Amino acid sequence: MEIQAIEGSHWAPGMMIVPILAILVVVIVTGLLTFVLWGMIFRRAGYSFALAILMLIPLANVIWLSIFAFSQWPIQKELAQVKANAQMASPPPSTPHPAAKQTPSPENPPLA
Repeated sequence: MEIQAIEGSHWAPGMMIVPILAILVVVIVTGLLTFVLWGMIFRRAGYSFALAILMLIPLANVIWLSIFAFSQWPIQKELAQVKANAQMASPPPSTPHPAAKQTPSPENPPLA
């Protein structure tokens, strides 16, 4: 079966490859950009950069995005652990008891 150009058309049969290649290039560039952006987001949240591959797979991306949105991120767990360790290492600042006597000093004269 031979493809023939339609009369009055400016497209030759071999010219259909140009729009197909242009669309293919746009799809590949968009996919790579999506992969890199999601990878950076996952890395900053404490997950592996490789999980960005899941964002390119239909249905898996919706499931993983739901898990990502509603779970506690590794960076949050680490922050909570650091805060807990910091609280255990240093006791809270003590405040003087109201009944404690203060010795008068030139900066703090006694009340009359």
